[in-house]
Amino acid sequence: MSREPLDLNDDDIEVPHIEPSTLTVLEDPLTLDGNTTNDKEEVKNKKEIPNIDFKENEIALSVDTTPIVKPSDIVIETPIKVSSPRESPVMTPEVVGNIKISITDYEKRGDGIGAYLVYRIVTKVDGIKCYNHKEYEVYRRFSDFLGLREKLHIKYQVYGIIIPQAPEKSIAAMAKTKVNPSGGATDEHVQIDIAEKRMRGLQRFLQRVVKHPRLVIDCDVRDFLTMSGDLIKANFTSAISGNSVKKVFKTITETFSKLTLPMDENDRWFETAQTHLDENEDVFFRLQAILEHLVSSRKSMAHSQESLSRQLALLSTCEENTSLSRALSKLAETKECLSQIETQQVVKDSAILLELIQEHLSLINVTKETFYERVKTWQNLQAAQASLARKRELKTKLELQGKADKAAGMRDELKEAENRVDDFERDFKDISKYIRMEYNRFVNQRMVDIKEAIIEYLESLVLTQERTLNVWQKMVSETASIIP
Repeated sequence: MSREPLDLNDDDIEVPHIEPSTLTVLEDPLTLDGNTTNDKEEVKNKKEIPNIDFKENEIALSVDTTPIVKPSDIVIETPIKVSSPRESPVMTPEVVGNIKISITDYEKRGDGIGAYLVYRIVTKVDGIKCYNHKEYEVYRRFSDFLGLREKLHIKYQVYGIIIPQAPEKSIAAMAKTKVNPSGGATDEHVQIDIAEKRMRGLQRFLQRVVKHPRLVIDCDVRDFLTMSGDLIKANFTSAISGNSVKKVFKTITETFSKLTLPMDENDRWFETAQTHLDENEDVFFRLQAILEHLVSSRKSMAHSQESLSRQLALLSTCEENTSLSRALSKLAETKECLSQIETQQVVKDSAILLELIQEHLSLINVTKETFYERVKTWQNLQAAQASLARKRELKTKLELQGKADKAAGMRDELKEAENRVDDFERDFKDISKYIRMEYNRFVNQRMVDIKEAIIEYLESLVLTQERTLNVWQKMVSETASIIP
């Protein structure tokens, strides 16, 4: 079945001047047009799909450059200018509002195999009409996030909208949640690390969603952020399920489809964009490997400092020389402080840089999937054109054979086939146009994100080095008593 054409605005996306602490990105939001009367006589028996219009909007994001220490400190404040759906893009009144989302805490519910984690989401809204109250507080489990992402994927990716990827469901993390820790404090610490890392990932996912002017007013997003009760559990969010197997087969089918029916790309812009995506993916993969090694090395350094601190403390108790014993004890305290500083820097390395790179790698994959939606539209167009050519050829043969009645009976089929070709041509043109807008939005936001992350990371390194220097300066007074 073909869908209605997309009415798009060709306004260019403006890239604003970026300040270290405040940034403004001009974007092209989506507004949903309920008018499906165009070409009604031609497509009256087909499924109606709402048109999607675009209007230039402005999204301002205030970023706090304070280094990230724990997930509860992460707060996203996104002033948004959106337009009400189902109205003319010319006559639509603009609504300026703010939305502030924070995942502040999590808690474990249930016992044994039925245990799961829920995350506390606090949403503060000001000026967006589809949100009736100024503040909401809801608890959502991880599968609810996956369900929200899947709904948005089904509804919007076919139009060329880049839907951010939610964190993947991990069987290892699920086992840590459901099975009571048997290793004492170590297992509990690992469980906390997993939960907090997942909190940051879910926080980033919501950040991407509410920054999109169409997604922030979507009914599913609104219900997710505002409905106090439990959501209907989606049946496709299990780590191992029939739907996950179907997705694997679908991916394999699409891969073979790309090989058997490759698209002859005639648009230079899309060819350049695809090459740019591949190059960025390669660079980000290498950067991810380096950052993972950095995090692992710093974590190992912190553990080594802690072990050395304990051994120095034992040695100080055995030392008979009073001044040397006091110096060893002070050195043990110094090493313990350095271990704590390294541990905190590990969190910053991961939260500020590593997880950002991982997020952008997933966004690159989603962008490639969105590009493939255009390929599928092109394949549908090719199939419709081939069907039209066959019908025309058959009609010509019937006319040459003198079967005028049968040839006349094919006129309706031929007209329907021509309409299908016209519909797919409009679909292909429209999805190409909006993918350009979404890709430009993605590239601009990536530059903003990386710049802000680098500034924040450098500030965290400066703070760490200052704390390290202060710790060693406190050690100087003790060394004077043992230096001849």
